[in-house]
Amino acid sequence: MRVFWTEEEKQKLVELVFTMRQNDLESSLLAIVNRAQEQLPAERRRTIPSIKAIDWLPIELKKRMDAVKDRAAMSERAAQSARDSKSHQIELQEKLQNLVEVTKNKTLETTPVENLALELLARMLGPMEEIRRQLSGFERRIARLEEQPEPVAAEKRILRILLVGLLPDQVNNVRARFREAVDVRALDKDDPCRGIPVVDAAVLNTKFISHSMQQDIQRAYNGHGKVFFVNGGLSAVIERIEKLLQESA
Repeated sequence: MRVFWTEEEKQKLVELVFTMRQNDLESSLLAIVNRAQEQLPAERRRTIPSIKAIDWLPIELKKRMDAVKDRAAMSERAAQSARDSKSHQIELQEKLQNLVEVTKNKTLETTPVENLALELLARMLGPMEEIRRQLSGFERRIARLEEQPEPVAAEKRILRILLVGLLPDQVNNVRARFREAVDVRALDKDDPCRGIPVVDAAVLNTKFISHSMQQDIQRAYNGHGKVFFVNGGLSAVIERIEKLLQESA
């Protein structure tokens, strides 16, 4: 009998293949898919003659790769903006400093011809007052620029999330999916509700844990962390985590 994968199984396969592909660029995509199926129950595995038979998988892989590239491009743009800002600040400061030096040198110019002293003084008095006024303004601007702190790249904040009600391999899939962006902790449905770690949020898969355990976890945090309920599969949990990351950005 032909096996038809559920949406949850498809998402699990996508996550497995995506993670395995990052560490294996030599094997064919079909070979990686067949290896990934080893993590599915034996009765849920399928014989895949070619990738065309599961044409939805390359599409999902491309979406994930595009998301990774977008995040990398965003980080690079932020870093480049910080570099450009610093470079522009240094360039402006050098120009202003040069102008200050030129202006100061002008004040030291004298003439050895005694009979021209009064005439030169009269001619320079007006312009010199204007120069002094502009110089004072430039010096104030330089002082403000020097007082400005250098742009510091913001540290990437790692979101701490507790997962409850997921199987160990599902938890590993979540860790592989979010890698350094999320610090994943986990409790399964048989874990006692004590020694619960301090986290930013807890995601509970209500489909696989009791109502009493849900209440115990809510009481355990009681304002020290957000508790979110998900009634679905792994994809629903991943979607909730992605929303939490967007909200914390």
